[in-house]
Amino acid sequence: MGSVALGSTIITQALLRRPNILALLLLVTWALSPIGSQSSLQILTVGLRPTVRNFTIPYFNTDAVPGFSEGDFWNGPSLNALFSSSLMAPTSIRNSSMDLWGNVKVPDISRLPSSVNSTGWTNVPVLNTTYSSVLGIPLSNLPKQGNTTFFIESSYIALDCYDNVTATEGFYNYTAISGVFEDLQNGTLRNGTYYATIPVNTSTLFPMTFERTFSIAIDGFYRGGTFGTVTEYINDTSTYEPRTLLYQTKYGGVSAWCPITTKYVQSAVECAGTDCFVVAIRPSQLKHANSNLTNLGFIAAYDDFCTYLMLASSADLHDGTSSALELYIGNPDSAPHAGLIYPNITGISASDLGIRLQQVINTYWYGSYDPVSMMGFLDLNMSDLTSTLNLTRNTTATNIFFNEVYVMNFGWFFALLLATSTVLGAALVGAFLSWRIRGPDILGHCSTLLRDTPYVTGVKAGTTMDGFERTRREGATRVKLLDVDPDNEVGYIAVAENVGRPDGGLVRGRYYR
Repeated sequence: MGSVALGSTIITQALLRRPNILALLLLVTWALSPIGSQSSLQILTVGLRPTVRNFTIPYFNTDAVPGFSEGDFWNGPSLNALFSSSLMAPTSIRNSSMDLWGNVKVPDISRLPSSVNSTGWTNVPVLNTTYSSVLGIPLSNLPKQGNTTFFIESSYIALDCYDNVTATEGFYNYTAISGVFEDLQNGTLRNGTYYATIPVNTSTLFPMTFERTFSIAIDGFYRGGTFGTVTEYINDTSTYEPRTLLYQTKYGGVSAWCPITTKYVQSAVECAGTDCFVVAIRPSQLKHANSNLTNLGFIAAYDDFCTYLMLASSADLHDGTSSALELYIGNPDSAPHAGLIYPNITGISASDLGIRLQQVINTYWYGSYDPVSMMGFLDLNMSDLTSTLNLTRNTTATNIFFNEVYVMNFGWFFALLLATSTVLGAALVGAFLSWRIRGPDILGHCSTLLRDTPYVTGVKAGTTMDGFERTRREGATRVKLLDVDPDNEVGYIAVAENVGRPDGGLVRGRYYR
């Protein structure tokens, strides 16, 4: 009677201090009640279920025909805007894994601090990564959700300047490129002599007031054509030495000699949504032309490149000031001050000058392929009639997207099943017993009824005892509601000891008082 809930069951057993199987069964049964309540709350949780799919990502093809290698360069204004905004980008953009337009930047493999691992890959650090260019590789068809991984093949022009960076005043007496085209064709062009684009102020390109503030010369060209690409040499097994660039500035001037090569790399890219970064890089495993050959080695392409680069950088400068290109090489943070100051870079290291000049050249050179694509509008249908062939190449990507789903905890599920089954079973047993009981439901604390009954022997003492004390004392006495006057026509129901009264059971249909 005192075990109608878990709390009352515990209190009752503590007061009775009579442990037995029934007490244990009552405690276990009622303990299932809070467990069942808690299990109904814990049975379902929110989890993540991965959805994996493979798809194709088109990306910019650095082996396509460069804009300056076509003989009819037509997108100078958009290229110049791309170039200037890239050099003047905030420090956070320059140091990030993506450029202003969301293109993923390729690290300079030769300037990474970590070494090659056993699989041939070099891990790319999250911070302080040196990139091959200010511009990145445009991607298309990237999902906005989930994590995407893929590999891309690319190349970049690499410079490794000699340590003999020297202060200088004025430019060397270069040989003008415009006067040696015929010498290249007939094979009389001398390698080892530095050739440069020297502006002619009477031309339609350079205004009368134009004055160059820097110069980039090269010590030779490849025979066989004025325009071309190194992909034409992919099956050439000849030995080639790298060409050397000579970079000079007019104000705060230096002279630096930098061998120039082409690096072919494969990059492992990871993207969180559309935020991408190269996590590892290795030399390309595909077949390529000799890495000592570069697309700048073709005389007309080089002349066009230098012409447009000087116009983009030095046009309309005030006397005594420098271009964004020169300021970037001196200190990338000073590039936005183009036309206002000039840098004094006589103390610059060969390493710093080399990587910055490399980034400048790659930004303008690869931007010439198609500036519009570089600005986030990669044209997947570029045809020969509009610009270059094979502007894109494809790679297979894997995207993992985690969907939120309800997850059932089977431990809590079985706890809920056990609790509800037990409580339901107890309710059914209780209903069955209530149906079987013939006597009236008048019992409270049974021990209190024993105090004054004449039908139970040995319980008269201790009239001031409370119910629990009397229960502990008379715990071995078995009582029930019995007919203590079975011989009369109308029986008499009382709490009596269940001993020696074989005819005291209650009978359905008999009258009792």
